[in-house]
Amino acid sequence: MDQTALAKLVLDLFALLYIVNGFSHAILLRYSAGKYGLGLQILGLCCAWVCDSGALVAGSFMGHAKLAPVVSPGKTLVGAIAGIISSVAAVMVMFALPQLVAGLPVVGQWTHELLPTHNEVSVTHQAVLGLVLGVLCIIGDLVESFVKRVAGVKDSGSFFPGHGGCLDRMDSFLFVAPCLYFYSQFAGLNL
Repeated sequence: MDQTALAKLVLDLFALLYIVNGFSHAILLRYSAGKYGLGLQILGLCCAWVCDSGALVAGSFMGHAKLAPVVSPGKTLVGAIAGIISSVAAVMVMFALPQLVAGLPVVGQWTHELLPTHNEVSVTHQAVLGLVLGVLCIIGDLVESFVKRVAGVKDSGSFFPGHGGCLDRMDSFLFVAPCLYFYSQFAGLNL
């Protein structure tokens, strides 16, 4: 078998498993994580998008040292650190959100059921979760960049003009969803 054909086959199988595994865990998260399944899905999406945005802004303005120049020349070390810090902040805000909006008439009624309050989950626990999710977001972004580079494409689609496609918006979440699923199963939050 030709090595190029074998490499393409391995890449295709990896991409399939990468996408199917991520979205399968997102579905599992929603339906087997008890009453907080939807909230954990929203947390994962927010964390991924906030991490990407934080990394982009900080990396654009302050980043010089490249994170992985061969895989993704635009990603910087400063951007990655800012993305992880943004993820930690996003997780802490999401856990505090139910109490912050508790008095609002419409919003306060449903937010208390999304996630446990920050009184039920320690700040340390939230920070560690945000740190882990932030690192996974960066890894997910790099893996998707690697898959695109090996496949020889710049963007994974044109559904979102200027953002590289649907997979570019979801790449980090595909790594975060399995982590959040296992977190929901083993965290002991009385889910």
